Amino acid sequence: MTELVSGGIDIVPSSVPEARSMIEAGRVKSFAVMSPERIPSFPDVPTTNEVIGSSYQVGEWRGIAGPKGMDPEVVATLESALEAAYNSDTYQGFMNQQGFGTEWRNAEEFGQLMQDMDGVFGEIVEQVGLAN
Repeated sequence: MTELVSGGIDIVPSSVPEARSMIEAGRVKSFAVMSPERIPSFPDVPTTNEVIGSSYQVGEWRGIAGPKGMDPEVVATLESALEAAYNSDTYQGFMNQQGFGTEWRNAEEFGQLMQDMDGVFGEIVEQVGLAN
């Protein structure tokens, strides 16, 4: 965002909430969100489908990972604690106030998401000619 505002680059792919302060200050404009629907906290920002007719979707995700082969009991303990934190009013309130969506995935589901996204982004890298 700093490089965008200083004029070093013309566009930045980021989540709208991460750009909130620059948008609200009038320093940058959000062209579109890559989601099926507009974001409730940014109702004036259209979707890419609305702007250019593209149904391409991508979003940011957050997760915590540990080393391969972790003790299953440790994984279960951490997963339980993280799910409790995720479901807390503090976390949900913060994420909602900032305009971030949330979706819980357990360890197995999150691992599958990372694997799926690796495939999606790998295809994009190949399509734009950046794969070696």
